[in-house]
Amino acid sequence: MHALPYEQFYVPPAEVITVELGRPHGGHINVIALESMPKADFYPLTATAADWFSRLRALEIGGQKLWFCDS
Repeated sequence: MHALPYEQFYVPPAEVITVELGRPHGGHINVIALESMPKADFYPLTATAADWFSRLRALEIGGQKLWFCDS
C-alpha cells in the first residue's frame, strides 16, 4: 500500500483493496497519478488464472519466443 507516495498517487483505502482482492472474479483496483491524471487499472488474478499462469512456459521456435501452457 505504501509503495506509491500518497501525495503523487490516489490509491484506494486498504479496506477497498481487501474487498477487491477477495472477489472470486471481477475485482479491480484503480490507481491515479494526481499530477497528470493517467489511471492504471489492476485486475487481480483468480486462483484459477494464477494457476494457469504458473504453468506458462516459453519455447523458442524458429527464432521466435512462443508461450504455451501445459494442461
